[in-house]
Amino acid sequence: MNAQRIGIAIVLVLAVALFVSLPAVGQTVDEQYAAKYKVLIEDSRREMRSEMKPDDAQREKTVRYVVKNTTDVNAYASREAGEDRTLMTTGFLMYVDNLSTSMAAAGKFNALACAVAYFTEASNVFAKNRRLEIQKASRRYTLTPAFEYFPEHRDVCPNVTQDQFRKNVNGVDDTRELSIRESLKYAVLHEFAHHLNGDTRLEVGNEEQRIRERKADEFAFRVMSSSPNDNPMAAIAVLLFMCGSENFSVEDSTNNHPSSMSRLEAMID
Repeated sequence: MNAQRIGIAIVLVLAVALFVSLPAVGQTVDEQYAAKYKVLIEDSRREMRSEMKPDDAQREKTVRYVVKNTTDVNAYASREAGEDRTLMTTGFLMYVDNLSTSMAAAGKFNALACAVAYFTEASNVFAKNRRLEIQKASRRYTLTPAFEYFPEHRDVCPNVTQDQFRKNVNGVDDTRELSIRESLKYAVLHEFAHHLNGDTRLEVGNEEQRIRERKADEFAFRVMSSSPNDNPMAAIAVLLFMCGSENFSVEDSTNNHPSSMSRLEAMID
């Protein structure tokens, strides 16, 4: 097992301990898929406004959310045409969906090896597409949906079927839906923090931007931690796969975001 898989396995062991005890739906990247997640995003927004200070909740209502139908994996806040906007791609939402599926399988069916293999594939696909993006290449690699990956890899996923999720065996689909919901809420809160802090109005250098990103993480974690209905650790799936795509490095001096490992460590601490 290489270093990347070992790192994913270690963090997944910690995450699975959570998912075994926790009481979210896989589709293709198309308009129907985008429409579904628009509903989930609006649900997250209503929930988080009820958990915010009144002034912050009023400000959040002014943000316009856009779901862009593309396989690119991205979510970001911006200021355009005089309004605050948050964009999420269907590629990002597809990762949330499929990684949550894999995490639920690991937690409810003792399928850690399956989850490690899937997270490794997701990390590698993401990393390869980032390199293609930097090279300004038009082609992209596609992540195999979890429910297609499981039967194709019975050597590591022998006990996982889509029918088990449909029947909610061991509460597996409840766990999956929880991971999807909490991951989306964390992302929505993080991007809203950028609006709230005025980050979209002035570009800064990498060091200052990393500080902004940490503050946005702290805001999302604080709001979710203060709510009896949320558990920010259930949003760990997306950060975990990004750790793998960065080979679990804490080096971030050349990036405008903190390393995913440092963000994950801050969440766990």
